[in-house]
Amino acid sequence: MSGTHFVAGDLSFRPVDGNDDVARLVTWLRDPEVGAWWHGVTETYDEQFVHEHVLGEDEPHVTKAIVELDGRPIGFQQWYPLAGEPDILAEYGLRVDDAAFGIDQFVGESSLHGRGIGARQVRAVVDWLVGQDGPGARRVFTDPVVENLRAVRCYEKAGFRKLRVLPGHEQLDGEPRDSWLMELDQASA
Repeated sequence: MSGTHFVAGDLSFRPVDGNDDVARLVTWLRDPEVGAWWHGVTETYDEQFVHEHVLGEDEPHVTKAIVELDGRPIGFQQWYPLAGEPDILAEYGLRVDDAAFGIDQFVGESSLHGRGIGARQVRAVVDWLVGQDGPGARRVFTDPVVENLRAVRCYEKAGFRKLRVLPGHEQLDGEPRDSWLMELDQASA
């Protein structure tokens, strides 16, 4: 696979492509600052894990991308219409016609954490999702673990607002964790 999904200034979002990207995702997730909030620090992050739990080839409605900063791979992004996730639609209290999308992401290069790049990445994907060239989202949601304060601040900086706590929504290190349901709607984008 080649090409680019979209470009936003010095950030580009391209398809995950081949073994180099799989190895890169393994390396990023093995960094405790990254993996701690994906599935936890006790997870064995290897190529099989990436294929099954990150790239999820059985999820054709989910678009997965490598994020590049000035041509250098720095992170991961995925987006998906929540119409393809009926259980999540119900949990979030949404209808299929809400044109709602979910996003998940990380800056894999932890040396870049705390520099505002994550908020720029999130804002870029939201602007594209709700923009003329995107898929027509009206509402965008994310659901960080409550204790992941860096992620929560990042989403707030990008324009998301907390709606409510989702009890036991995520699993980290095999334990259920509460998550914030956070939204950015087209009117505020």
